[in-house]
Amino acid sequence: MEKIQPKKRYSQSLTKRSKQHKNIIQIAKGFGFNSKELSVESLTGGFMNSNYLVQDANNKAVLRASATNEETTRKEGALLNLVRSKGVKAPKFLDIQAQPRWVQYSVEV
Repeated sequence: MEKIQPKKRYSQSLTKRSKQHKNIIQIAKGFGFNSKELSVESLTGGFMNSNYLVQDANNKAVLRASATNEETTRKEGALLNLVRSKGVKAPKFLDIQAQPRWVQYSVEV
């Protein structure tokens, strides 16, 4: 795995984030959101991944553009769901789209 210096990694993440935000409505539609009633809010604090709070009249979730491969993303989701089942406050891994790799998490922890 290539080592990327933090400053460069951060700037790459910002560049990706601005491009991804333009397509978030289409991506949210793929997860079953109603694009006509959709609100999208970019969440701060992500270092490698872009995170968005998306909601329509019936759904509310966090969509994340994952910087890892699909296998690693699925393992992370399984781990989150496991610790959540043991009473640890963690988001619930809901779904994944492989191309591009977007992950849907519950808002409630």
